[in-house]
Amino acid sequence: MFPSLLYLFVTLRFPLTLEHPMILHDCLIIGGGPAGLSAAMTARRAGLGVLLLEKDIVGGGPAVLAAIDNYPGIVGIDGWTLTRTMEKQVRDLGVEILESTEAVSVLLMDDTSKSVTTGNGPKYRARTVIIASGGAPKRLHVEGEELLVRRGVHYCAQCAGPAYQERTVMVCGNGGPALTAAAHLLKLAVKRVIFVTEDRHLTGDVFLAADLMASDRFQFLPRTRVRRITGSTQVAGVVLFGLAGGETWELAVDAVFVYRGIVPSSTLLAADRNPLGYLQVDPQMQTSVDGVFGAGSVVRPDAQIVIAAGEGAKAGLAAAAWVARSGFAVVV
Repeated sequence: MFPSLLYLFVTLRFPLTLEHPMILHDCLIIGGGPAGLSAAMTARRAGLGVLLLEKDIVGGGPAVLAAIDNYPGIVGIDGWTLTRTMEKQVRDLGVEILESTEAVSVLLMDDTSKSVTTGNGPKYRARTVIIASGGAPKRLHVEGEELLVRRGVHYCAQCAGPAYQERTVMVCGNGGPALTAAAHLLKLAVKRVIFVTEDRHLTGDVFLAADLMASDRFQFLPRTRVRRITGSTQVAGVVLFGLAGGETWELAVDAVFVYRGIVPSSTLLAADRNPLGYLQVDPQMQTSVDGVFGAGSVVRPDAQIVIAAGEGAKAGLAAAAWVARSGFAVVV
């Protein structure tokens, strides 16, 4: 009886936190996309004890890609297969991966450790942190967009595209992800893809751009801005504005796929960021906070998978060097 009363007293007097002060990881990685997985693999092979947190599913945005054609040494692979292979490599090395665990803040506790708070309560401590959290799709911020999200307004062609076979869809934006989305929609046998951009030309993969322009189901509208998305319960069309001539017109479409880049998930750390919100890092991928590193889409726009993976590896090596330089014994 006495131990139970003592436990109750201690619990009420000193409430338990969900922080685990006895577990100090050498390296904690935020984000399970190619950058985070590559960082985990490299840091673990360097001898560090590694914990990886992923807010959704391992693989991130690239996991849904139907085809990846620009990863060196690999031909004809889809995103799910590639990222599952990466995940298996990481798990086989003994890295602990926690899915559905979103990091919300990274705080510097002292010169030797950082505290990472998660949205579902637990806190974790680590000597080094690698932020590979990517970002959220950038919105158009026009009338009708919020009302019709998932009712014709989408931010992932691979996820929502199959619902629009034999229908007319629009892609808004430019760059590699936008071109890939347009090509994927054409493969899904949509009736027509209307590509709207404020730029004068398609940007990104020139071979993919040439293939798109050669398709009779692809319509390119340069120097054009979306002013409004129409429809009450489902997308019915868009109101467009011509930047060159100043004309306004309405176009009937069944869906609008927005690819204007991302808003980087960089606010979980009080560190230097550039005017677009991306974490600023040095040549070793370290942020302005000692022992905290960044990689992938949280440090640059439109980071291709190979770039994200390379930066993740670089950050993993830098984290291992930081631990060694600090004189700590690694947690194996």
